[in-house]
Amino acid sequence: MRTLRNATALAAVTSTTLVGLGMSPVSEATAAPTPAAASSSAMDGTKCTEASRFFQLRAEGTELWVASVSRANTAKPTVYSWTKAYDIPGGKGTAVAAHSTSPSSKGIQLLLSDEHGSLRSLNYEKAKSKVTSHRTLAAGTADKPGSYRYTSLTSDGSRLWGVQGGKLHVMTGVSTTKAPTGRATVSGLTGFWPRALAGMSSGSHEIAWTDSKGALTYADVTSTGGWKIKSKKVVTKGPYTSEAIASPGGNILMRSDGESLLRYRASAEGVKDRDPISSTWKVNNNYPMTTVADVCSATSPSGNTGAGGYSLPLERNAQPRSEYDDPHHDYPAIDMAIPTGTKILAVRGGTVTHVSGGCGLGILVKGDDGAEYTYCHLDSRGVANGAKVKAGQQLGLSGNTGHSTGPHLHLQLRSGGELRCPQKLLLAVYDGKTPPSPSALPSSGCTN
Repeated sequence: MRTLRNATALAAVTSTTLVGLGMSPVSEATAAPTPAAASSSAMDGTKCTEASRFFQLRAEGTELWVASVSRANTAKPTVYSWTKAYDIPGGKGTAVAAHSTSPSSKGIQLLLSDEHGSLRSLNYEKAKSKVTSHRTLAAGTADKPGSYRYTSLTSDGSRLWGVQGGKLHVMTGVSTTKAPTGRATVSGLTGFWPRALAGMSSGSHEIAWTDSKGALTYADVTSTGGWKIKSKKVVTKGPYTSEAIASPGGNILMRSDGESLLRYRASAEGVKDRDPISSTWKVNNNYPMTTVADVCSATSPSGNTGAGGYSLPLERNAQPRSEYDDPHHDYPAIDMAIPTGTKILAVRGGTVTHVSGGCGLGILVKGDDGAEYTYCHLDSRGVANGAKVKAGQQLGLSGNTGHSTGPHLHLQLRSGGELRCPQKLLLAVYDGKTPPSPSALPSSGCTN
């Protein structure tokens, strides 16, 4: 599972602005895409709040280069050429991930692993079009290597993903001042190893990769019962071994074949056709590229409250759609791994009862639809015992209290005296559709 950041509302960056930063439009960047792509509705629900800046290590890991694509969700994006942004001191870089945009939107945090296993945080200033500072988060030397020597890195805006020793790793608790607080191996990859990764923030898929067999794959990952691949879809079987792939979010994936820049689009129904948006975007395909994964966001449907008087239990930007169909480990319910302090919302309006025990700091809402909704492991309650709440109203903040092995929300729904699988109801709310009544939800089929 993952936690998503909301794309910052920024004015679109114009061509004149980027040229002023030392970037020039590529001559064929505005060529029209294929007719199928131009008429596709896949971009209708996608909004890009600024230009997407792509980063790539070059010169055997001694240099960092940057390029941009503006209006990535439109029929005719504008593509800007590559320029050098940084000479990397010390050990040669092995992989880099664009992790997040600063609150002021003036900079981008990059995470760099090097040949000595160090992990560094770099600050790229947009106005200066270069890296202006760096900090070592985890040190390593030639004599005493660290554990962060990755061949590919990417970020979904919250977590860091990396390939090391032919395995996919996930890192949580990422910040600008210290090394990630959690790291685990993702299981479920057999018969191949990922070459390059792209985080797919704010969309229907979670991560993308090219693999050692040349295939391009989209996948979702779950942390329920240990980190593992929950589902995956092969987009192209290849051979396409390009390591130059990256996603600005919102179901968009950019991919180079050396000369051309291709755009793939995905939705809940699957992956759409690709469009070539530039035939002169020269990229070294032997090096991964990366971009911040929340510049583009899927904006339709929007809001937390859907049809029929129901709401998501979290703000929409906290989790992607794919997390709302996760099975529970042993009985009808759903667990959602989220950081402590995440807002918990009432799925249905009703009357509050405080509960405790193994639930920790918990809340039960006797819904006005006759069902009972229980929220467990909160860090704090924000409504009084006996209070009346509306759908979408904040109940408290998530935590790790009671019988819990990590910060998460445990949500269960009881109707007609039976625990019901809440997944179909939550997916309908996410999609803006009228949910099935609680009594019509199944009482089995949603457990591992």
